[in-house]
Amino acid sequence: MRHITMAAFLALLVILGRPAWAQEPAASNWDLSGWHLVWSDEFDGPELDSRSWTAEIGDGGPQNPGWGNAEAEYYTGRPENLSIVKDGDLSVLRIRARVERFGGRYYTSARIKTQGKKSFQFGRVEARIKLPAGKGLWPAFWLLGDSISTVGWPACGEMDILEERGGNDSAVLGTIHWKGADGYHASSIPGVARLSTGVFADGYHLFGLAWNQEEVAWYLDGRKYASQAVTNPERVAFRTGKFFIILNLAVGGRFLGNEIPPIGWKEADMLVDWVRWYGKD
Repeated sequence: MRHITMAAFLALLVILGRPAWAQEPAASNWDLSGWHLVWSDEFDGPELDSRSWTAEIGDGGPQNPGWGNAEAEYYTGRPENLSIVKDGDLSVLRIRARVERFGGRYYTSARIKTQGKKSFQFGRVEARIKLPAGKGLWPAFWLLGDSISTVGWPACGEMDILEERGGNDSAVLGTIHWKGADGYHASSIPGVARLSTGVFADGYHLFGLAWNQEEVAWYLDGRKYASQAVTNPERVAFRTGKFFIILNLAVGGRFLGNEIPPIGWKEADMLVDWVRWYGKD
């Protein structure tokens, strides 16, 4: 969920905006033969499972203001921003962004991670999510390497399973970040998936990533739309490390060109039905 140039993003929307689909599956469309469930959270409540998740608090602090992305929100663990709720018959995790003065910022939201509690090497990870829509919103479902606490970012590696640029609400993209041979940040956006009709806020969709020593592959509703080889020596973090999960809803940020929601906006929700990690048999 780090900085991506706007020119590169817009170009990919045009070039890689296919395949397109609009199905909303009730469960995984991926062929489960040869896989077994390693861990999951179904968000059946009554509150976030502290054995798996930690809510991050603050705005990144003086050493990492705006979480390194020029984000405009203050993350909290309050029920106003983070809770298990009912969406019809479903019990879901609700991450809510709000317009309010808090912690020196003008917006609040939530960001949760499994760091130090659940991390995995290889396999596939998938979540069923209803995304918000609107300018200035930046929902994300992503992975960071456990080694961030020792080698820092981007050397730890990062895999973004989904990011949506608010205002372009029918498209999502996958990205990887690593430390290049020159010692600086390197990244690749292998593909963008776009719905043929409607936007992701219209219903739940499956966002997934499959990862092994050879490549990372991205899936939307069970269909592979992009892949990226990780055999290059520079991408060693993806072949050797364990990764933990992050879910968050940012407001503003460099990914959006520092856009913020229009006047009159009050709140927006990212709803997560479940998160599941599978391993190879």
